[in-house]
Amino acid sequence: MKSALPSEARFGVAVVVSHLDDPLTRPLMANVARLFREIAMVPEVRRFRRQLSLPERVRRLHQRALRLYDQYLAYAVARLQKEGWNLSCARGCAACCFAMPAEVSAWELLMIYAHLHEMGRLDRAFRKHMENCQVFSRVIGDTQRLSRSGEGQGEVDLEALLSAYGKARQPCGFLLPSKECLIYSCRPISCRMHFAFTPAAWCDPLHPDFLQAVRLNFQPHEDARKALEGVDRSLSLPQASILSSGLVSLTANVMRFGPVSWL
Repeated sequence: MKSALPSEARFGVAVVVSHLDDPLTRPLMANVARLFREIAMVPEVRRFRRQLSLPERVRRLHQRALRLYDQYLAYAVARLQKEGWNLSCARGCAACCFAMPAEVSAWELLMIYAHLHEMGRLDRAFRKHMENCQVFSRVIGDTQRLSRSGEGQGEVDLEALLSAYGKARQPCGFLLPSKECLIYSCRPISCRMHFAFTPAAWCDPLHPDFLQAVRLNFQPHEDARKALEGVDRSLSLPQASILSSGLVSLTANVMRFGPVSWL
């Protein structure tokens, strides 16, 4: 890792830090990749679409992988703090919980679904994410109309849509009135990897200092990302990388509100 933040980190859009590769992070990420590869090889994962059942050990493997990834994040943030950068993220801060998480894997969605079902909170979460899907659809329509009118910058891409969604200020379907996350222990990597080093208020796309915000996304190493993609290939569930639409589709079309059967 370099001794200073990338210069482009000072221009609003969160910078993706894809490789923090040193003697400490390398074994952490290697173990994350190993755990995901182990999950992908479990026969019940490959048969899940037909049987809707999984051995309990795959959930434990997933939890271990997330704990290792959190250790990686703690190390990365500590490195920046030693260089004088102050982390704004703190308990009770929900500044980034008005974005629409993208690049969420089908496996992560399944683990979230199982968690919600066991908590007895699935119906509420489903309704909230249906609302988010409706807002996202409206944002897509508004953005496409703006582009066709000639006021936009040509073809609308996912990043532009996600930015426009953030300006709609629609809270995450998992955000509680206490500003805590309903699924914090099993939240996806796309939620875990995001950190702000300027005031939390600057994370709001409508804030006048938004373009001066310093926000970094600490992605896992490439081998860990590919291993998680391998779990999705084994799982063979419909791919929907947007959190709300993916959860709604999984709930209604695959699980049909039923439980995951743990073996």
